[in-house]
Amino acid sequence: MSAQPGQNRLLSMADRRCVQPMTYFRGLRPMSAGGWFTHIGPKSIRPGKGRQRRRAAVTAIVGLAAPVLIGFMGFVVDIGSWYGTTTNMQTAADAGAMAAARLLNLPGTTLQTIQNSALAAAQAAIGGTGAVSVVVTAETSQSVTITAQTTGDRLFSALFLASGPNIGHSATATLLNQTSATGCVVALNKIATKAVDVENMGRITASQCGVFSDSNATSSYQQAIYVRNGTVAGLEVGAAGGIFADPNGSSVITGTDGVMAGSAAIADPFAALSEPSAPPCQYNNVSLYWGAHFCNGNQCTLPAGSYCGGLTVSNGVSVTFTPDSQGNNIFYIENGDFVITGGATVNSSSGVSFYLGGQNPGRIDWENYTQTSWNFSAPTTGPLAGVLVFQSRDAPSYSWLSENSCGSSNIPEDVVVGGSGMTLNGAIYAPSANFQINNDAVLKAATGGTLSLVANTVTVCGSAQLQAAGSASSSGAHSGSASLVALTN
Repeated sequence: MSAQPGQNRLLSMADRRCVQPMTYFRGLRPMSAGGWFTHIGPKSIRPGKGRQRRRAAVTAIVGLAAPVLIGFMGFVVDIGSWYGTTTNMQTAADAGAMAAARLLNLPGTTLQTIQNSALAAAQAAIGGTGAVSVVVTAETSQSVTITAQTTGDRLFSALFLASGPNIGHSATATLLNQTSATGCVVALNKIATKAVDVENMGRITASQCGVFSDSNATSSYQQAIYVRNGTVAGLEVGAAGGIFADPNGSSVITGTDGVMAGSAAIADPFAALSEPSAPPCQYNNVSLYWGAHFCNGNQCTLPAGSYCGGLTVSNGVSVTFTPDSQGNNIFYIENGDFVITGGATVNSSSGVSFYLGGQNPGRIDWENYTQTSWNFSAPTTGPLAGVLVFQSRDAPSYSWLSENSCGSSNIPEDVVVGGSGMTLNGAIYAPSANFQINNDAVLKAATGGTLSLVANTVTVCGSAQLQAAGSASSSGAHSGSASLVALTN
């Protein structure tokens, strides 16, 4: 067959022999006169029509299944989120239960205070104030159960769920191992780091009693009781927060009956002690010095009474503090400081108390660099029996301080510095003060007597010493003891 004009000349001879008339092949159309399609075979030349039908079917199936697949993947994402929320609620419940249990042995604790404390601790434990709620589901004098709960977030599941699931966890904390040790050195501040701070060769010893901090501070080096190059030793040492002996130096913390971090806060030993009502001012801005009023030369005798504007003892005088002629044994120091300095010798062997009150209660400022003899003794009778110094609860409070530290200049700060001759028998109660003993000062209990210090915070540093002894309890006081707090489920 000769090639015709327009015929594809690329066909091989074999192909040409296979070419049949157009009538034998379905779907063939002439390209032009005398020409044929270049690709011919036993099937129709309409390409892939079956494949197109199959693709359309798959597309329809995928389209119908897509919402289901997306919903399933959404649930997987949300379930992962809810699992994380469950873990957070367990953490929150644990923290809330521990915080609530630490309040159980404090007088005046109510269900509302427990709830508030648990909520604050739960929120802090999960890093914020999210929509977590806490419920006190069980409470006894020794244990408390807290349930923390929240609503799970809806991401993809919001397409199918009207609301997220309720997610909650419960935890129970219990007071364990309540001790018989009462606190004779107690820091009442609930949040300050280093609420009991002993540094630079400072030393606190508590004979037959304990050293306690009610602070819940637990962060790294800034804990409730902090010791660096110093010593804290007692029948027991305890803190609501952490207890830390800095390894960078000679730091010692010992308790005969144990050292208990994370224990319950102990009650203010003097919470029930009423503040006395001062009589009208009898003496104003009294300063004792050689030849001053109340003094014969350098020998001074000062009766109990109301001293307005402060009381100062200085310039090497020797002062005896006595009850007044009616037997009243309280020195009311109103709106001023109680200052002893300049090598004075002081004595109150007959038993008196000093109350710092008024609208602007002053501070304690005692210096004894000459190491002269100091012998203070609290009365055994009267409204302040057993209490040597009572600084009013109305004194400006620095409970907001995040850290107590050696050498701090926060005012009012009660300060005792210099000398080793300060012997005391009784309690110093300064619930709003940052009480600091510094620069070689030594406050020690009288032989056979007691010495306790209960303050907002307590600092002993610079080779100073606090040698406490006995119990902090007194007439009208509530003795405190510590209990370990533990999760029990």
